Amino acid sequence: MYQFVEKLPTVNLTNDFLILKDIENSIKNDWFEFCNHFICQEIKKGDSSLSKNKEIQNYIPNSNGFISFSPMLRNLFGFDKQLQILEFEFNSGIYSIITKTSYKNLIDKYYNSKNIRIDNKTFTAKSILTRFFIFQKFKNRLIFPLTGSNLGKVKYDFSSIFGEYSIYNPFINYLQNHSTGEYIKYEIKAINMIMCCTKWENNNAITSENINQFQTFCVANKQNIPSANVKNSMLNKLRSFLIENGNMNIDTPTNFINSIRVNTQTNTYAIKNDPFEWLSIDEPHKLFDLKTDANLYLKRLHADGMKTATRKKYMVSINHLLRYIIKEQEALEKFNEDSVNKLFDTNNGKNFFLYLQIMQLTEGTIFETINIIKKFLEFCGLMTSFAKKHIPKRRMNRRTITPRNAMPQNMVNDLKEILTQRPPKPSTVWLPNKASLFWWEHKEIYPVQPLMLLMHLNIPIRGGQLRHLCRNKSLVLNDSGIDRFIINTDKNVNRKELQEIPNVWNELNILNDYLKWNKEYFPNLPKYKYNNEDNTPWEDIEPLFLIPNSLQPITAYQHRVYLTKLLCTYQIEMDKAYAENIIKHKVKIAWKKDESKFFETIDELNQANDTYLMNEIKVSYDIHSIRVTGITRYLQAGVNLNVLLMLTGHVDYNMIVNVYTKFTQEEKKEILQSAVEKLRFDQPESIVNNIENFIFNEIPSNYNTKDPKDIKRAFTENGLFSMKRKATTLNDIEIGLGTDLASLKHPSSWFPMISGICPGVQCPEGRERRCSLCSYFVTGKIFLNGIIHMANMTMASFVRLSKEHTKEKEVSNRYCDTKSTKLELLVEELIGWHQIIEKVENDIKNSKDNLPVQQNKKYIEYKDTPIELTYLENCYNAKLMGVEQDAYGLKLLTIKAIKFASSLKDNDKIEQIINNEIETVDYLMGYYLDYKSKNLLSTFIHQLESKI
Repeated sequence: MYQFVEKLPTVNLTNDFLILKDIENSIKNDWFEFCNHFICQEIKKGDSSLSKNKEIQNYIPNSNGFISFSPMLRNLFGFDKQLQILEFEFNSGIYSIITKTSYKNLIDKYYNSKNIRIDNKTFTAKSILTRFFIFQKFKNRLIFPLTGSNLGKVKYDFSSIFGEYSIYNPFINYLQNHSTGEYIKYEIKAINMIMCCTKWENNNAITSENINQFQTFCVANKQNIPSANVKNSMLNKLRSFLIENGNMNIDTPTNFINSIRVNTQTNTYAIKNDPFEWLSIDEPHKLFDLKTDANLYLKRLHADGMKTATRKKYMVSINHLLRYIIKEQEALEKFNEDSVNKLFDTNNGKNFFLYLQIMQLTEGTIFETINIIKKFLEFCGLMTSFAKKHIPKRRMNRRTITPRNAMPQNMVNDLKEILTQRPPKPSTVWLPNKASLFWWEHKEIYPVQPLMLLMHLNIPIRGGQLRHLCRNKSLVLNDSGIDRFIINTDKNVNRKELQEIPNVWNELNILNDYLKWNKEYFPNLPKYKYNNEDNTPWEDIEPLFLIPNSLQPITAYQHRVYLTKLLCTYQIEMDKAYAENIIKHKVKIAWKKDESKFFETIDELNQANDTYLMNEIKVSYDIHSIRVTGITRYLQAGVNLNVLLMLTGHVDYNMIVNVYTKFTQEEKKEILQSAVEKLRFDQPESIVNNIENFIFNEIPSNYNTKDPKDIKRAFTENGLFSMKRKATTLNDIEIGLGTDLASLKHPSSWFPMISGICPGVQCPEGRERRCSLCSYFVTGKIFLNGIIHMANMTMASFVRLSKEHTKEKEVSNRYCDTKSTKLELLVEELIGWHQIIEKVENDIKNSKDNLPVQQNKKYIEYKDTPIELTYLENCYNAKLMGVEQDAYGLKLLTIKAIKFASSLKDNDKIEQIINNEIETVDYLMGYYLDYKSKNLLSTFIHQLESKI
């Protein structure tokens, strides 16, 4: 019921009122102080009939004048026979006030008193005593117990007292901003009770240990604590509040729950010091050494960090062995190698395997036990080659992978559109005005889940990796947005480096603004401990995708809920499109398990809570289906297998080809026909494929990529080199060669281009996008076509700019110096390409390759041809090689094509040309070459040269 203590603890972890021993005999003074507060701060400011009483209105603070109140009011303040706190005493003509009670009596009345009737008015003694104890708590003279005290039933303005604590009002505001509906009333009542049971007055007074102890006490005494679940919830919200306000030493709610589970498990599976004490034997016994080794073995497993529950399995298995020996091998004088041979001898009608079967263990338990005994006997040095050979092997069924289908590409596009244009509303409670949302159109929708799924639909990484991205480590930024993503893997044990994926998706650049919002919304995030293994070096992360109330990564459950909501939204839209005859066939992606009528509107979907969606809705695709979809669609689009390895995080092709690729029969037929057409014609797009195949397949297959010397050998044998260049245009210092830098990195980190290889390092100063002047640039004869194309592009740009420059000089002497500078740079770049081609020509002449060298034709030359033809050739080459086209040239070609179409009065063609650059190039080819169907690049060049 109560205890007197020398010092009040920070948290009351008992079932008693804890009262300072110093106030045991000061009830009268404490009661006078309380009554003064009660009259001035509560009764006077209230709107009850008592507040209108003249005696109350005329009361002077700190005068203690209530002792002269009328009898009814004096009874209210303890001068009565029922409360019996104070009493007047007349002795020798002198009045005095004496204390008629003790803390024991007060607490007895607090728990047991009933309604008190005074002058035909009813009040509760408990309400008065509760106010007294709350006042004493405020004065740090006692602390309430959690059990048995239900302050929620007391009508009391706690803010009048606890509002003086620096933590109270800010936390109440935090609750009001993070709660909805009527629930906030219960939360405030819970936090009032928590404040009465602690000495928490400010943020610094609260430690993670205090909260952990408090919550553990709530869990252990749940039956005796009023609204225990609400109080637990409040303590979790208190954690989030403290972390948000900069206290980084507080455990998150998830960490606390996990620690509770670990403690529970440890208590349940505790192992005795001698788990084999049932076998009471002395040293001469044949099993004495084996029992000693068994105890040592379990201690060794404990030292190696094996979990207690797993060690218990080992203990049970060894007990099976000891009981088997006692029962079936009684005649043995000593347990040795011969005994082990008999243990697993199939000709022995009483071998260990048959014994376990007689014990009626399941098949899985039998083979698990035998495997443990094998390890134990190896530890003891008793395992023999005969026993290893005859240990029964379990016949394993072929491992099956849960079938997951790939979404059609048009469905993927629709899902992306939904996420960007009209994302489903998550059930997350958040504060839209807490951080700037200028970048996010959907102000009422928590952006985390939509952006997480948008990223997943573009990058087929694992769901767990997506949820555990780190806001400080996973996004590498550049001036224009997201440069690349770094994925922390927890699965591929053979991976030596983190998985890096360059960002080629413009729609994912929104993550740059999201990251700023994330850091503004969550200025202080606790470190979340991710897997700490050799293949997962990020032990601590700050989650990129998280929920406000937990401050931890989005869970797999929350991930599934939102995916289900997205698929339901898609289903609603498809049902509407089918009803309006926009689509011909009915789509079934999401449906109710009981086959009842599906949601008809988004509002109806939003009314369904998460539990209902998970329990009552079935969908055709799960989280891992998104990964399967990405791999299948990228492979269908012709993405190189090595690039897919980079995207997915796999270390070999087997999983991609045999497991994740889910083409339909129609898709397989279409792919096959496309492949046949590519084999039938020598299309120039093979240039790009050949380069990627060389870098990502041939070099790793034929050379040791871990040995820099072997990679250099690959460069030498394939005619690849780097040109010696200066560090900058301002000095004569030469910098290292790209062949040296590239040899230190795996080919998968190189960046392939049609004209050479960038080893994936930062460009030297003044060499940005000017590869011909960069010493890091690796090139050679296999890139000859690309080198020529880049040289021709540079030459065309130089001629165009020089003509513009000349015209400007004719008009005015004050011509633009900028163009002069650009011309100088183009000359340098052109000379660089010329030097590279000269070296390639020399290498070809000196090599044994049967490559034709045209003696009378220069690779770089300027012909006085119509400018349209020059740009047409360059743009068509760029289109076929898959590289960036000259914007100026495309503009000129578009104007020329529009004029030609206008002369033919072909208005439909003009519309196509304006909206499609490729249409422009193909249309002009038909104009110059008088052909209507697409020809190959070689034919085009041949006819172009013949016209010239």
